[in-house]
Parts: sequence; C-alpha cells; structure tokens
Amino acid sequence: MPILPSPSYTVVKTSTSSFDVIITAQSGVFVDVYIRKADSTTAQYTLYATREGSGSVSVTNRAPFQYYLIYVITRDAQNNISLPIFSSIDLNISDSVMASIKSKWYSTPSLVSMFKGGLFANEAPEAIGGKPLILPYCIMKEEDTDFTWTMEASYFETSTINFVLFASGASAADLCLALIRDHFDWTTLTFQKAGSYTIEMRPNHSNLTSENFRYKDGNLIFRGSVIYDIMTGRYL
Repeated sequence: MPILPSPSYTVVKTSTSSFDVIITAQSGVFVDVYIRKADSTTAQYTLYATREGSGSVSVTNRAPFQYYLIYVITRDAQNNISLPIFSSIDLNISDSVMASIKSKWYSTPSLVSMFKGGLFANEAPEAIGGKPLILPYCIMKEEDTDFTWTMEASYFETSTINFVLFASGASAADLCLALIRDHFDWTTLTFQKAGSYTIEMRPNHSNLTSENFRYKDGNLIFRGSVIYDIMTGRYL
C-alpha cells in the first residue's frame, strides 16, 4: 500500500473544553482527526472528524481542564494512508510547575505508552470510569516550594517534586524509572506565561523498593521514586 505524505497541523486551545486542529495537507485527500483523553483507561483513539484537504477541525464539548492526545492522518479514495502525526493539548489553565510537568509528560509518546495507568497529581484513584487502575502508573507529589524575591515583580520558585511509580516486577519498575530520568533530568519545562522559565531541573534522590504484595499477574509490585529540585524564574 502506498504511503501518502503526512499532513502538518497545529492545535490551538479555544476554551477549557474545546480546541481547533488547523491542518495543512495536499489537495485531493481526506484528513482524519483522532483524539483521546490522556488519562483514559483505554489506549484507543476515537475518530473525531474527517475533512477534505487543508482547513480547520473544531473539537468541542470535551471534558473541561483535561489533557488530550491527537493524531492526524491523510487518506485517499483508494484508502492509501499516511504515517500518523501525533500532538497534544492541555485544556488546563494553570501555569504551575505541576501543570507544566503534566504537559511535558503527555506530549512524550514513550511516557504515555509505558505508563498505561497514567500520571496523577498527589493521589491516584482506585478506579477510572469504573475500571480498576492498571500498572504501571505514576504519582507526582509537590513536596515543598520556596520563593526567593529579587525585586517587586520577579522571583525564583524552587519546588521539590517527587515522582512515585508503581509497576509489576523489578525489571518493569527499573525501566519506568529510567524512562522518567531520560526525559526529566536537567530538562526544561514550558510555561504559558512569557515571564516563566526553567533555570534547572536537578535530580537529587532515587530509590526502588518492593511493596511485598503481588499484582494480578503474579509479580511483586515495586515502588520507584525520583525526586527533583526544580528552580523556575517568574516575572509577574
């Protein structure tokens, strides 16, 4: 089957429950837009809309303040298709360190693929949509935040963030921990406000231990943890 050229597109938030997918594609092809909520219990995307050629698709009436994953493909009349192009959109309005981490996490396909249970802030639920939470999953905890003012309108914000993961078996937990470090050690976070920027994201402690009880597949559940000190510059 011939592979068509992939489309290009941008995703723009229009409200806390809607966004636009603005597409550039070759003429004479159909463009399929697939979406899913990032913390869904299933990894399945749903076809949201199809349009012909370049233009905009408005995605509306979504659950508010959520993070959505998107991919777009082109397709011709003979059902030849392109490779998918993935993107994401955060409908949250927060500009906190935790919100920025969530945005980076769900725009990183390898993290989304590895942590099938999802990423949670401070506490994980026992179930999502009536289905039990699955492993592996990760909880990010904001342990402490200090503020250092340099002048009236600017300051430094130093946050201690602890990623705590749960996985089935030591090997899986070790891989999960390594993947987090691959993407967050000494990285930068993206903020909505132009006056916010990352100074450093420094790992300072990591551990891996057994919980001494087993998952449904028979493996011991392991807990992994990596703690970061994150310094952010802020200008009001």
